[in-house]
Amino acid sequence: MRKQQYLIQLIKTLTPNERRYFKLLSNAQSGEKKYLQLFDALEDKEEYNATELSEKLGLSPTQLASEKRYLIQVLLKSLRFYKEELNSDNHIGNMIADAAELHERGLYHFAVEVLDKAIAKAEETNNVYLMPKLISRKFDYLTQLEDFSEIEKLKQDFDKSIDTFTEYFELIWLRTQVIRFEQSRNGSDTFAQHNHQLFRTDPGKLLSVKTQIQWFGVMNRYYLMVEKDLNKVLQIARQAVAFYESNTELKDANPYQYYIALISVVTSEGQAGNYENEIEAADRCLQIFKTADRTISRHDLADMVSFCNYAKAWAILQLHRYNEAVQLLEERYNTADVQSGYVKYSLSYDYACALFHTGQLKKSLELINELITISPEHRIDMQIMLRALMLMVQCELGNYELIPYQVKAAKAWMKRRELVSQELEAFFSMIYPMAKADKDKRTVVYKKILAAVENKQLPEMELMLHLKSWVASKV
Repeated sequence: MRKQQYLIQLIKTLTPNERRYFKLLSNAQSGEKKYLQLFDALEDKEEYNATELSEKLGLSPTQLASEKRYLIQVLLKSLRFYKEELNSDNHIGNMIADAAELHERGLYHFAVEVLDKAIAKAEETNNVYLMPKLISRKFDYLTQLEDFSEIEKLKQDFDKSIDTFTEYFELIWLRTQVIRFEQSRNGSDTFAQHNHQLFRTDPGKLLSVKTQIQWFGVMNRYYLMVEKDLNKVLQIARQAVAFYESNTELKDANPYQYYIALISVVTSEGQAGNYENEIEAADRCLQIFKTADRTISRHDLADMVSFCNYAKAWAILQLHRYNEAVQLLEERYNTADVQSGYVKYSLSYDYACALFHTGQLKKSLELINELITISPEHRIDMQIMLRALMLMVQCELGNYELIPYQVKAAKAWMKRRELVSQELEAFFSMIYPMAKADKDKRTVVYKKILAAVENKQLPEMELMLHLKSWVASKV
């Protein structure tokens, strides 16, 4: 991306609320504001054209460059101020500091009044961290005033706040244990907290919304990465969405978490092999995102929309509706610049696979070669399968003499990357004889691969390459 595009990309990430705040902050200043005119001129632009902007705003190139730098500074300052106002920790922290200043000046009742507002804000935002501090501070102030009318209630509230914080902290600790287990892959690590009471808890009975929200994420990760129970993952994902949708106030206060829960259902349906349900869930997300909450940034929303479109295309591919999949994946591939590297690589791989299954072999081969040269750190699984897809394309093109060389190249690449795939090794050994085989012997090879697929010996390759569709047509 050219440096000139940075400003336009920054403007595109702004939410409607952030734009409004920036305008309010800018209009508070007096005098002519060329930087604000520049902002207005760029709001709907896709490209930064310095010549056009200079002419429109009546600025020399040097003046335009100066206004551009200043606009970036004001935008970033505006975002900092906006985030500070939204951040409940900052807001409550400021009120604690205000109360302390008032208390130091001997304005004790005023200080207690400010603390009461801070406590109300902490309750509203489920701030489990600061609540114990707020209550204990109020307890101290009232004791100094010899006002004991609220002491008993404050003691009860303080005990509850400690229990709430402890519960939340335990869940965070539990999440750390899940990650440790997940990363260690050590058979002797039995995950001591498997029977922790929080696993058996109804999330609705947890003491704070913050803990409830965290619970779904921890349980989802645990059953996916540790237990590998995809049905349980799907159950929890659906439960999370139902939890939000049964509480409108909670959903409205946590729109980003609600959208993530919706996307988790899409992902979980696909992982469980419920492809029709995955398509339906993706369509539902896309419909909801059309009226997305104004606090969600354009960038985050674009990523969510991009993922759901990709998930829908992937599910259609898994249902072997190849022509439909090609159309959807081609649309997404042509707009890949607005997607994350992970999604872009994933849909490019699936697009190459769909092109192969619809007989568009040259386009598939071009895309495979392009992906092989990229070699990113993500989607190692797809990078491995690309080597097999390359061999499949060469077989279809009749380039059997290339098979031994490409098998050797694939093995050398895997050795350099210290990668091992028993399925791919088995596939290599079956397809290698293609180079010198006649038509009848090639049919034998295809039958051998088909038998391996049907006997569940190549499950990963079947999932990612749809081997059965290919070899069944050859025998």
